[in-house]
Amino acid sequence: MQNIIICSGNQKKLAEFNMILEKNPDLKVNFASIMNYTNDFEVAETASDFLGNALLKAQAGAKLTKGFCLADDSGIEINALAGKPGIYSKRFLESCPNGLADVLQELKNAKDRACRYVCCIVLVNPEGQLIFQTQNYWHCQIGYEAKGEFGFGFDPITHCHEFPELTVAELETNIKNSISHRAQALKELINFLR
Repeated sequence: MQNIIICSGNQKKLAEFNMILEKNPDLKVNFASIMNYTNDFEVAETASDFLGNALLKAQAGAKLTKGFCLADDSGIEINALAGKPGIYSKRFLESCPNGLADVLQELKNAKDRACRYVCCIVLVNPEGQLIFQTQNYWHCQIGYEAKGEFGFGFDPITHCHEFPELTVAELETNIKNSISHRAQALKELINFLR
C-alpha cells in the first residue's frame, strides 16, 4: 500500500480531505497528515497563482518526509472585487477586524455578487517532481448575511447554485463534500490514483 502525505496544517481542511477519500476504500493508498512528521507545517506562499503555492507546499512536504506528497491551494474569487482575494483569501479574511461582516460591508452596494471557489491540487513524488495537477471551480453567489455553522472561511456568506436557499456553511458536510471545488479536484485525483 502506497503512503501519500497530505501537506496541510489546517485541521478542518484535513477532515474534509479524509471524508472524501474514505469513500473510496478500493484505493490501494494510505493517506497520512504531514502533522505526523512535524508539529508546525507552515510554508511561505510566495507564488503568484494557486498552482505555484500548492507546489511549494507539496515540495516542502516531500523534502521533509521523503514521501509522495499531496497539497492544495484554494481560495475565493469575487467578481465585485475584480477577482480578489484569490490566492490571498485566508490573509484577506484575517486582515478584516470584523471578519465576514467587513466583507459584506464592502460588497453592500455590489450588483454582481457572483464568485467562485478555486481549488488546485498537486501530487509530487519523493524527489518533489510534479506527477499530478488539477484546478477546479465551484460557482457561487455572495449573500447578504452570514449564516450557518459548518465549513470555514467564506462559507457562511456564500450560496452555491445547487442549493441557492442555503449558505455553504448551512450545507450538510456530506453534501458539500460531494459538490465543492475540493471534492471535484479530489475526484480527479482519485481517478488518477486508480
